[in-house]
Amino acid sequence: MADTAFSIKQNSQFPPIRAALLDAFGNAVPLSGTRVFLRLKRRGITLPAMVFEATVVDYVNSIVSYSWADGDTAMVGDYDVEWLVLYPDGKKSIYPSNTYNRVLIVRSLA
Repeated sequence: MADTAFSIKQNSQFPPIRAALLDAFGNAVPLSGTRVFLRLKRRGITLPAMVFEATVVDYVNSIVSYSWADGDTAMVGDYDVEWLVLYPDGKKSIYPSNTYNRVLIVRSLA
C-alpha cells in the first residue's frame, strides 16, 4: 500500500482500511496480545494525527483493519497513515517503518 493510496468517498464508512504489518525483511510481525492503532494525519497540516483503535483480523499474516466510524471521512484530503502497535511489555512499534500508507478522501457529490 505504500505506492498506492487507499481511496474512499467523503462521509463513507465502507470499505474498511486494511494493511499487512511487515518488518524490514518483509516478515509478518507478531501481534498476539497487542493493541493496534491507526494514525491518520492530513498532509501539509500541522494538526495532531487522528488516532483510531484498529483490529487484528489475521494474526498469521499480520493483517490489521480499521472500520470507519461516522465523521472519520468527513474532511476531504490526502492523508498519511501509520499503524502503531503496543506490545504487552510496554514496547511499541510503528509500521510501515520507512514510509507512510496513504488515504485519499475524495469529495462526494452530495
